[in-house]
Amino acid sequence: MSVALVAFAILGFRDPTTLQEGEKPSLAVVRFDNLNGESAGQYFVDGLTDNLIAQLSRNRELFVVSSATMFSFSDGQSTPIEIARELGVNYVVRGSVRREGDLVRISGELIDVAASETIWAEAFERQMTGIFSVQDDISQAIAGRLLPEIYQSDVVRSQDKPTQDIGAWDLYLRGRARQAVFSKEAQEEAVQFAQDAIQADQNFAAAHSLLARALGTIFFFQWSDDPQDTLVSATQSARRAIELDDQDAQAHAALGYIYRFTGEVDPAIANLERAVALNPNDARIRLELAHTFDWFRMQERALPEIEMAIKLSPRDPLLQNMLFYKGHILFHLGRHNEALEVAHQLGAVATSNTWRLFHHLLSAANLNELGRGEDAQKAVNAALEINPNLSISAMQRQFAGSKNHPENRRIWLSSLKQAGVPD
Repeated sequence: MSVALVAFAILGFRDPTTLQEGEKPSLAVVRFDNLNGESAGQYFVDGLTDNLIAQLSRNRELFVVSSATMFSFSDGQSTPIEIARELGVNYVVRGSVRREGDLVRISGELIDVAASETIWAEAFERQMTGIFSVQDDISQAIAGRLLPEIYQSDVVRSQDKPTQDIGAWDLYLRGRARQAVFSKEAQEEAVQFAQDAIQADQNFAAAHSLLARALGTIFFFQWSDDPQDTLVSATQSARRAIELDDQDAQAHAALGYIYRFTGEVDPAIANLERAVALNPNDARIRLELAHTFDWFRMQERALPEIEMAIKLSPRDPLLQNMLFYKGHILFHLGRHNEALEVAHQLGAVATSNTWRLFHHLLSAANLNELGRGEDAQKAVNAALEINPNLSISAMQRQFAGSKNHPENRRIWLSSLKQAGVPD
């Protein structure tokens, strides 16, 4: 069974290709085809696809699968209909992009999955400076076709264009691609691209938001020689993005996540909830909100957010993160059998030793709470094979200075110590 279907099974979802009364239409936008062929231009096509998904995601009457999951279907082995059926959505959008000099030609097609038939198709040709109107046109056509009785045309038209400077947008897209890679070098490159985009257009809100994201990531992973200055700069960038565009969900999410690092509960949650309100279909914002609720020991509020994150993006590269946080939340809610099942699912999708280690630790803590001491010790032994230096004192040092709720730390470490993690 695919990861996507496993994730749907985890949450007990039915196959939603047949829409039930009162249910939102569900939609997936597959990666648009790059008709120019050259790999150097793929970021441009992906940027257009991603922005289209973001625009459609703002419509509360649609359930839109996240771009992270959609971009995971990149091997060309599945057709759009097959992808849509795997994800269990009602509709799928596909298209293509061709650039010729200063012209861009974009085609779009909306397919009813159950009927396997096209219900809307159109081609657009614009100067490069007019590409954002194409996204508006496609978004309006799709939403208008699906929701004629409730969709208001000004929903899309009212959104400000990202920038009038195509060079700044090009730099932003390059930076966004690098910021998705969790390495020191990639984040530093994302910072440079964002700064160059801002130099080209000082009022480009998304570029300021990207800068905040990259700087926040550098701070979180301790890749900065001056972490306090990095944190201040990240906060300033997020605030500037919001000043320029209060409707920028990513800016609010970035600022909320930064406040989490400083232990400021109310502004952290308020900004992340604002981000969810602005873009309810963004799985990673939901993940950040769930993580923040969990961080401040609000697990009852965290659980529905992490479940929605998995539902929105069941093939997300961050699925292992989502599953760990879901298991951690269930652990603190005392739902240890459910948490143990999620730990097993994490083990099935873990792609690195870091997440394999967390899989074993999550298993050990819950096995201990269930009174299965021998099995808990086996899980600890497996964790020690990955990291022989694992110890309670080492984890306490990692937590030192953290703004994580102290009761979270106490319960977690106590359970792991009882499970057999050495002092």
